[in-house]
Amino acid sequence: MQINNGKNAKEIKNPHEIQKAIKLRDDDTAKIIEMYLKPGDVVKEHTTPVDVTFFVHEGEVEMEIGDEKEKAKKGDLILSPKNIPHGFVNTGDGDARVLVIKHI
Repeated sequence: MQINNGKNAKEIKNPHEIQKAIKLRDDDTAKIIEMYLKPGDVVKEHTTPVDVTFFVHEGEVEMEIGDEKEKAKKGDLILSPKNIPHGFVNTGDGDARVLVIKHI
């Protein structure tokens, strides 16, 4: 059994200039990053060559995947197919935390 705790995980630089991002897992099966966003922080639209799953731990974000745009709140799970542009913004009044799982 392997247990990873986000409090001991490595903070990483991110191209989106959000508050904080920490890497929870990075191997040849998955990449898992927890993103911390202040109100108004944006994860710029981009594409990935793999499917991505987003899980909103805290707050509210407006998720854009392809030509679809919807609000996602705490507890929501969002699926984004590979090679489709996606991004999101913290549209709430408080902080947001989003778990990003890239399926390798």
